Amino acid sequence: MQKYTKVAFESRWLDLRFDWHSTWCEYCKERIAVDVDHIEGRLWKLKNEPYNLILLCRECHMAKTRKHVQLFKDIVKNILDNNFYS
Repeated sequence: MQKYTKVAFESRWLDLRFDWHSTWCEYCKERIAVDVDHIEGRLWKLKNEPYNLILLCRECHMAKTRKHVQLFKDIVKNILDNNFYS
């Protein structure tokens, strides 16, 4: 398991053992999330911070482009600031 996967789940009060297959994509909210993705590039110095990680379904992960970066940041900020999962 990648370090950032654990960071993403812990920051959303999720348990990797139980919640991975019941967590919805944080972008489309229509499919189960199967990937944790970095919003800013992996070379960014704060790449593994909770606010730079988003849980995505495979379709949204593959479709992600530069224009979605700010939108993804806003989604994650709203989730983490409002304790969306708790």
